[in-house]
Parts: sequence; C-alpha cells; structure tokens
Amino acid sequence: MQRIHLISVVLSILALGASQANAAPDPTPDANASVVHLRTNCDVAGIPKENCFESMANLMAWTWTTRNPSASDRLRIDAGPGQFGAFECPNGRGWVSLYGSGRLTTVFEGTASSTPAGRTVGGEVSACEDLEFADATFRGTWTGFHWIIQGGSSQWQSVDIEGLDSGQDGAGFNETFAWLEEPGGCNEESPIASHYFFDTRVIAHGSRNFAYDPAPFWTGCSDVWFYGGEITWNAAPVNHLGGLVDIGRRSKMHVFGSALRVLSTTPGDYSGLVGIRTTHADSVYHMHGGIVSMQFPEATSGYAFGIYAHPGSLVHTPGTAFAMNGNLLRFRIAGTGTVQSPFLWQSGQFPPAASSETNVINSQSGSDMYVETDCDSGGNCNGAGSETHLMIYNSNLCPLANPWFDTQTGACRL
Repeated sequence: MQRIHLISVVLSILALGASQANAAPDPTPDANASVVHLRTNCDVAGIPKENCFESMANLMAWTWTTRNPSASDRLRIDAGPGQFGAFECPNGRGWVSLYGSGRLTTVFEGTASSTPAGRTVGGEVSACEDLEFADATFRGTWTGFHWIIQGGSSQWQSVDIEGLDSGQDGAGFNETFAWLEEPGGCNEESPIASHYFFDTRVIAHGSRNFAYDPAPFWTGCSDVWFYGGEITWNAAPVNHLGGLVDIGRRSKMHVFGSALRVLSTTPGDYSGLVGIRTTHADSVYHMHGGIVSMQFPEATSGYAFGIYAHPGSLVHTPGTAFAMNGNLLRFRIAGTGTVQSPFLWQSGQFPPAASSETNVINSQSGSDMYVETDCDSGGNCNGAGSETHLMIYNSNLCPLANPWFDTQTGACRL
C-alpha cells in the first residue's frame, strides 16, 4: 500500500509540473467578465490566470465580437507591465476602461486597421463612446493616438501620447503627429467628440510633412478639456507652417494649468512653427494658467508665432505666460482672428526678449506691456536715466523696429 501511495504522489507532482509548464492565456474567458487581464505572461506562480490575454489583437477581437461592452455593462482591461499592440475600437462601440501599470511601464504600439503601411500607432478609435485610459503610454511612428471618425468621448488620466519621428519628408503618410483627430469630413452635421485629459503628456518628435503640415496635437470636430498636463514638440528644422496645438473646424479647446512647449533639437532654419494655431473661422481656444514656451537654441534663422489666429476664430488666454527665445524672428500674436491675450512682460532696460535695442518680439497692438527702467524725464530710454515708464505695444502708431508707446510721455518710445 505504501508503494502504491508513493506512485500516486509522484504522478500528482508530475501532473502539476506539466500544468505549470503549459500555463497559457485563458482559452475560455468568461463572456460576461467585468474585468479582464492583459499580460506578457498569464502564468501566475505556475497557475493560468483566468480571463487573461497575452495578445492585444486577441483581446480586441474577443472584446468586440464576444464581450460587446455597453453603457450598462462596461469592461475594464487591467494591463500589466510590458509592450503590447495597439488599442482599437470600431465605430459605434465603446464603454471600455483600459488601465496600465504606469506610463512608460505599460506601452501600446502596433498596427491597426487604418494604419499606413510601415507605420505604427498606439491606438485607433472610430467615434467610440465613453472610453477611459489611465497609467500607460500610447506610442507610434504614424501618431500616438488616432481618433479617425467624428463623435464619441474619452477620458485620459496620467497617460503619455507620443508620436515618433518616422522618416523623411515625401515618404508616404509621413507627418509629425502625436494626437491626431482626423478633421476630414467635419461639417455642420457632424457629431462633436468630447475629450478630457488630466495629468497627460502629449509629445511629438521631428517636423515631417507629406499631405499635412506637422501638428503634434491636432483636433477637429471636438470639444477638448486639458488639465495640468504638457504638450511638447521636439522639433527639427522646418520651412513650412505647423502648429503645436492645431484647432480645426468646429473645434474648441480649453487648457488649464498646462505647459505648451516647442524646442529646437538640431541646428538649422525653423520657419513657420506656431504654439497655438486656429485654422477655421469657428475654431476656439481658451487657456488659463500655464505657459506657451518656444525655445530655439539651435535655430540659425527662421520665424515663429506664439499665436496664429485664423480670420473669424477666437483665441483667449488671460493668465497665461509666454516665453520666446532664439535667433529667429518672433511674433507673440499674428493673424487676423480675434485674440484676447493680455500680457505683461518683465521690466528692464530693453524691450521684451531683446538683449539690445533690436530683435524685439512682435505682437498685436494693445496686447503687450512692460516697464522700462532707464528713462529720463524727456522720454529718452536708452540708458539715459532711472525713471520707470510703462510701455504699451502699438505698431499702429510706432515703427515696427521699436513699436512701443510710452504712456509717461504720450509718444513713441525714444
């Protein structure tokens, strides 16, 4: 009897060992599961994890053919550390929450239905409703995330959306995007998408253009609310217009306490880069708090705009800081749209951002002020005295080379 018992124990151990060696994704996930798992390895201490997938493609196929989430029956995807394929959501679906294990820890990148050949995306969505994303990175050589049909809604928390530099100009479908909300077909009958971003970083690299100008954050037919995050463009030399934030047709964007940054990366000409760009008469941009920072330490020539407003559009930025530095012509405000962007520059012996009497920042009459600290009683502000004079930008009355109106003397700055 003891020998038989010993053989039974050995067989049990061997069977357990075999089950451990063959641990794999759950072959029969619960079709009604409210939570499923995405892992690089579904083996947990030798035991297969229930409702677990090791392939994003298999998970997406199951989600939209078997599980079919709804407004009253949401699905949560719990993703572990590692790199997985692109998230996809077909037209008219939604109600999925995708939670990673931390940005830069859980990364989504791969091909999707509409991804150009040879390119990758982090996610592709067609007008899906009530999607939630948190604690992950969405990355691609085409774009970080592609919202390809108008309508739907999303919410983002502690996420990175990154568009990589994908090659040379002229190669098919080769633009610089990170968040791309396809504006094609947006018209008066199109639904408006709604997006909320919290503590999210949108990052683009390069300055590519093929069919479109570079646009790291491009939104069309949508209402965007962006809180406490960062939109950054690590730009390469460029000679065509491109907007860090590009607000398209029937779009509104509201930004609070966030950083918008453009930074040159290699020496060369940087001509046409814009911090905030509206492209249609019904485009609207609001920003309160935060900064629009355009730094071009590598620029050898060029020109840049803090704000470029399309005719009929509205840009409204009270309480927002601006910083523009580099060896290129700088315009804080340009275009003929309505711009409500009052700004008080730092006080000093020279006009804003100038190290001498030249190379001043251009703007919109009545929008910029600064206090000059080296004026005399006669209005000479070339180091002639120690009086402080309040200056208002007024290129309507004063020459562009020195467009400041001295409120103390009631005349253009001397």
